[in-house]
Amino acid sequence: MVGTENKIIFTILIVLLVSKVHCFLLDPVNNAACMTLDYTSCDCTIQWSRVLVTCKSSVMTGTSFGQGVLRSTGYFTSNRTVVFDDIILTSNNIKELDYNVFSGVENEIFHLDLSDNNLNHLPFALTKLPRLSSLDLSGNPIMSINSATMSSIGLSLTTLNIGLKHLNAWPYEMNKLNKLEKLNLHEIQFNAIPGDAFDPFKSSLTVLNVTRSMITSISSAICDISYFQTLSFMDNTQLDGNNSAAMFEPCRGNRSHVKFLFLSGSNMEKLPVLHKTIAAVDNIGIINANLQYINYDERVPDSVTRGVDLRGNNLLRIPFGLNKMYPMLRYLDVSSNQIRTVEDLDLNNLVHLNSLDLRNNPLRYIAKDAFKFNPNLSSLDISNTKLGHIPSAVINLRSLYIFKMENSGLQCDCSMAYLKSWSVNSVTFTDKCSNYNIPIKTYITQILPAC
Repeated sequence: MVGTENKIIFTILIVLLVSKVHCFLLDPVNNAACMTLDYTSCDCTIQWSRVLVTCKSSVMTGTSFGQGVLRSTGYFTSNRTVVFDDIILTSNNIKELDYNVFSGVENEIFHLDLSDNNLNHLPFALTKLPRLSSLDLSGNPIMSINSATMSSIGLSLTTLNIGLKHLNAWPYEMNKLNKLEKLNLHEIQFNAIPGDAFDPFKSSLTVLNVTRSMITSISSAICDISYFQTLSFMDNTQLDGNNSAAMFEPCRGNRSHVKFLFLSGSNMEKLPVLHKTIAAVDNIGIINANLQYINYDERVPDSVTRGVDLRGNNLLRIPFGLNKMYPMLRYLDVSSNQIRTVEDLDLNNLVHLNSLDLRNNPLRYIAKDAFKFNPNLSSLDISNTKLGHIPSAVINLRSLYIFKMENSGLQCDCSMAYLKSWSVNSVTFTDKCSNYNIPIKTYITQILPAC
């Protein structure tokens, strides 16, 4: 707890968990906090402007841990000056929390991490935490969700991380969470999230992450969410080229606006048509999804998309027609694909493009006029490719500010004479000529003119 005018008073909550090490994060403090804290037999470090106190089980008193049950023995009641933010009890095989385990500090716990334990239900002890805002239950074999427990924590909870692997249908007990802002769902085994699943928090939900699930339909559930900061589907086995269209079927009523949309680790050969479900997407990320092509026939009406991240896929070329789908595109990442050439019209009419990332591709050729229609391109990364030389196309980039060509075996010699007319005064280079061991910029400005 941080006091006023350099006086910091800490009382450490000690929890006995046999043969385990546990961390408790206290309120934000300055770097001198550990110097004033009495942490005998405990380690104290500063991380992200917070005190991280790690105590070994040999000095933990006041609680007992047996038969998978965490119990209090009254230590908390006599230490009411303790103020906690995060309590981390992850990976302890906990099966139950004693109802009074948090006695004395009920009003001081905001974030509770119970991930990767052995809980098959929501402990009733959670109902005694009136200020709990974040709860992590992922990695537990949750088989039932108590409505009364949800009603209690729903008064304050804004973030929930939970696995649904052992449930065969959507748990409507979650309808009690009417203040929910961030929802992380893992390992859903049923096929569809019903259309009314998110109704109780449709005006507050801003982040939805669905990971390692089997669902094939979700669109009707997200149609009425007015605004997503982040909507992501990661490692979902059913999100592939055949049924992605069904998952994002058109909304009948409203459509969400999404700031960041991520589809990663799936098996999509083509980009699903999204704009009929989602009204507008600011940034799209389709990462490590085996994407091979984009249906550029589907023009996105009134597109506001500024960023497209397609790294780690199986693209052989920069998808043609991006200017039709995303005419306002500013940031394009196609790194770590199988792109071998960039042709004259691949980036046609992307006049707003600021940043292009082509690194980690087997790239051997960039056409002379490849960047002719990208007057605002200021950052270009062609690192770790097969080029071996600076492409003449860069001469057209009058706005270029950052040029990266690292680990490409760049040979600087008079064969680069075509770069004499390149004005590089305002360009920042990040690599050297491999044969001269001097900065690229030095070679171009001081040695190349003599060729």
